[in-house]
Order: sequence, then C-alpha cells, then structure tokens
Amino acid sequence: MENRKANRKVNRKKNRRIKTVFRTCLEQWKGELLTPRTYMGYLVGISMVLIIAGNYMGYANGRNVQIFEPVIIALSDPSYSIFIMLGLLLTLLDAPFINARTPYLVTRGSRKSWYSGTLFYMYTQIVVYYTLIFAATVATGFSRMYLRNSWSVMAYRLATQRPMDALEIWGLDFDASALIRVLSPARVFLILMCLQILYSAVLLTTAYVINMNHRNSAGNFAALLLHLAGVVIYKSWGGDFLKKLSLYERSQITTYTVTESGIVGFVDNVLIYLIVTAVILAAGRIILKHMDYNTGRAGREL
Repeated sequence: MENRKANRKVNRKKNRRIKTVFRTCLEQWKGELLTPRTYMGYLVGISMVLIIAGNYMGYANGRNVQIFEPVIIALSDPSYSIFIMLGLLLTLLDAPFINARTPYLVTRGSRKSWYSGTLFYMYTQIVVYYTLIFAATVATGFSRMYLRNSWSVMAYRLATQRPMDALEIWGLDFDASALIRVLSPARVFLILMCLQILYSAVLLTTAYVINMNHRNSAGNFAALLLHLAGVVIYKSWGGDFLKKLSLYERSQITTYTVTESGIVGFVDNVLIYLIVTAVILAAGRIILKHMDYNTGRAGREL
C-alpha cells in the first residue's frame, strides 16, 4: 500500500514537470510569435529557398515536377545554405530566451523544467522553420506539381546528366545519379529533412549553451562560423581528415553512398548528431546550476 502511494506521488511529480515543460514552451511560442525578428528569419530562409526552387521550375520549362523535388534540390545546394542557416539563427537569435517572465517560470517550476521547456521550444521552432520552407515551395509552384511518388523527367536529367545549361543559366547542380535511381522522392525528402533538422539542432544547441554564459548572441555568431567552416570544407577546400569531422557534410544527402538497400551511414550519422547534441546539453546543465536568470549571464549583473 505504501509503495502504491509512493509511486503515485512520483508519477504526479513527473506529470507536473512535464506540464511545466510544455507550459514554458507554449509561453515562449506566444512571445516569439509577436516578435518581428521571428518573421524576418522566416523570410530570409524562405526567400533563399524560393530562389533556387524558382530556378528549378524555370529549368523545367513548363513541365510538371514532383512535389518534393524543388525543396530537395534547394536544400542540397551549399551555395544558399549559408543564408538558409542565417535565417534560422535570426529566428532564434535570443536563445536561451531569458526575459522578464523567466524568474516567474523558474519559480513556478524549476531550473531544469525551464531549461527543458526553452530547448523544446527551440527544437519545435527548427521543425516549423523547415516545414514552412517546404510549404513555401509547394505554395508557389503547386499548379505545376504532381503527387505521384516518382521522379520527373527533368529531375532525372538534372541528376544523371548534369547538363551545362542547368548550371550556367539556372545555377543548378544536383549530383545525385545513384540517389535518384534507387530512392523515391518521398524517401529522399524525409531523409534530407531529418539530416537538416538534426544538423541545425546541433548548431542551435551550441548557440544556446554559449549564450547562457555570454551576451550579445555570441553563441549564434559561433554557430554561424561553424556552419561556414563546414561549407568551406565541403567545397573541397579541406583535407579528407577535416571532411570526416565535418558535421555539415554529414547533412548533405548527395555525399552519401547509395546501394540497393538504401543509404550507407545514415543511421550512424543520426546517432552522431544525437550524441553531439547530448554532450552539449550536458555542458548546458553544468552552466545552468550557476546561471542568474535576472541578468541573463552567469554570475554577472547587466
């Protein structure tokens, strides 16, 4: 009987913690949806993707394309990835989201609950960001898209032949001949979105934790530098050793070896992203113990 009461008490405590996490996340969403910076970040990311998607639709020259193709080609282009990431960093510029209500939320819950709730908001914001990017490509070209889960003739030509007119006139280079022969558009889309979201989560978690100890969005600047370094390495300006360490290269679906059974190394890289994120979060838990919510900086006053 006593064990049942103890279990009920533990379960009620867990339920309160979960509710506090969701409440903190919801509070953050309510505040950020009223912030112009959030929409500016969306606008930057969507604009960059629509430029590439528009070029692809122009390359298709009136022919119908599969609904996932524009966003796949857009997110696979490293030339615009800097601006796409910049839009996301702008959207989450004020991580770790300390404001006038933070002491109140911490008092009602706990430091851990606030930490988990704000991180949960950040991760949901990353998912929303990429979802909006996909929705924008669909909204602007839906009349020339089909839902059948097979590649269009133009996508097949672009990936397998890599014609010069696509590169010189439209700036398109989609080196994915093996990918397009083995995997369906829907599967490529899901894998690509998973990689992009996990990679972005690593960068934004890094920014969040650095900003816990520093002001003026130093963490976001550091995350952008990491992303730029990854792009530079990806463009063959780094050695093989650096490429193996590059988290950005792991997010690019066109770099994977493709076999009849699927993509080689995808699960391994997902685990790497999760482990790196977990390590950064553990560092954040250490900083959390000494963080002053009234200042936004550990142990220092504004």
